[in-house]
Amino acid sequence: MNILLLFLLAAVQLFPTSMGWGQPTQPVLPAPDSDPLSYEAQFETAKQNALGGRYEEAIRLYSQMLATYPENTDLLMGRGLAYSWSGNYTDALVDLETVTQRTPNNAEAWLAYGNACFWSGKNEAALTAYGKCIAINPANPEPHIARAKIYSQAGQGDLARQELESAVQKGAPPTLLDILSPFPTEEETVIEKRRKAPQSITPHPFWEAAFSYDFTDLHPSGSDWQIHTTAIRRETESGVIGIEGILAERFNYWDEGVAVEAYHELWDNAYGNLRLQGMEDAEVMPHFDGWVEIYQGILDSWEVSGSIRYMNFTDGDIKIYGVGAAKYIGNWYLRGKTTFSTGLGTTDVSQTFLIRHYFGVTDNYAHFQVTFGDESTLIGEGPHIESRANETFVLGFQKFLTPSFGIFADLHYQDVEDAAERRGILAGIRYRW
Repeated sequence: MNILLLFLLAAVQLFPTSMGWGQPTQPVLPAPDSDPLSYEAQFETAKQNALGGRYEEAIRLYSQMLATYPENTDLLMGRGLAYSWSGNYTDALVDLETVTQRTPNNAEAWLAYGNACFWSGKNEAALTAYGKCIAINPANPEPHIARAKIYSQAGQGDLARQELESAVQKGAPPTLLDILSPFPTEEETVIEKRRKAPQSITPHPFWEAAFSYDFTDLHPSGSDWQIHTTAIRRETESGVIGIEGILAERFNYWDEGVAVEAYHELWDNAYGNLRLQGMEDAEVMPHFDGWVEIYQGILDSWEVSGSIRYMNFTDGDIKIYGVGAAKYIGNWYLRGKTTFSTGLGTTDVSQTFLIRHYFGVTDNYAHFQVTFGDESTLIGEGPHIESRANETFVLGFQKFLTPSFGIFADLHYQDVEDAAERRGILAGIRYRW
């Protein structure tokens, strides 16, 4: 059974029940004989709208009442929860933080504030809020379950174990302890998740849509290149599969095509990456570009890989073979790779070195990459491809601003022997559901 999925199921109880609100299957309206203008009736109506998923109406009612009762922390709490459940974490944090400031001994407020912090990606603030909740109401198991989920996603298995044990001691279902024996260590959890797909792997399946734009200026020629990419991916515990639409401009020619790419587990501590890209009527880009790479984890935190890439251009084919080695050190990922290119009557050799730092398990990171050596390089239209010495530098990051929405960007520079310098930026967005 998936550990984090079980956590997720357990954590579903963290919001409506934290204020004593049972989640009804149908919204319960105020009693017919109650005064619809009374505070109690209005509060109950707003609460039931929130529980019934009508967040905008609930927020409107809470705001209307707050205009009359601006110091009422119950109303602020209710509106903050409605904001939080609707995904508006910015306004939720404002309301719920205000409640914690006005009622610092309110354990329910700290729990709700911690949840909003966690759902908005502010894990450190969430841990602090849950800690305050525990200090005020040490008998409540819910903040321990929430902290266990944060530690688990961060790969801190030992701390997650401790929180689960505390939750069970305080009344959480004893079945939570059934998952402790297969629970991986911190290092095992982090490395396993990062190996599955360099882009991102999360503990539960989801869909992702992404769009990116890559602009390259050729200096001093004054011309530029562009690539527009639109993708949709399905990510699961065992891998990723996606399809992309590509529109690329080179030397005033526009080529369009489709690509399919997948990462998937193969066997113990191993996964593969397969990409197939087709541009049937391409003028400059390859008509077919396909590669496969297999990664194998060894010696706990080491990884080796081998790859083959085949590109079919109008006037010839290019084959690229690669071997690589990588090391996971805490939140750092260090990788070196050597490639050998054939197809132009010579064998070109180049080296690539990558340094990546993770902020968390997989979603947020920054990286720097450098490549140098001889490569088969696109020089002009035709397409005109030659073996040239070059140096390439890439500096980039990925950051999820909310659990669903992320941005990423790369600055890239390439210095090609006897050719124009290539300076550019790639930027994009990701949305998950």
